[in-house]
Amino acid sequence: MGLSVIHLAQRATIARVRALLRARRKFALDAFHEWDYNGDEHLSCSEIYGGLESLGLRIEPAQVYALVRSIDKNGDGSVSYDEFREAFGGDDDEEYGDADDDDGRAG
Repeated sequence: MGLSVIHLAQRATIARVRALLRARRKFALDAFHEWDYNGDEHLSCSEIYGGLESLGLRIEPAQVYALVRSIDKNGDGSVSYDEFREAFGGDDDEEYGDADDDDGRAG
């Protein structure tokens, strides 16, 4: 596969994850903490793979590694919350703003 095809596939996967998180009304922070099985505040490839499976996405491990490399801006081999939110979320306070009352509680 050419580099541009791989890049397009990664962008499509990111868009699909965003859509699935929104459909489940999950904020990026909530999804990040659910996927962070060991609680170290970074997502490994295995944790990303598990998170994608929890959303019903089945992708090959090689695709997960490529996805993590594209999200991992500092090159440390894992995904921080900031990197995760940049890829899959938005401004959590406004992402589902119409679902919350002014006091921040759902209702």
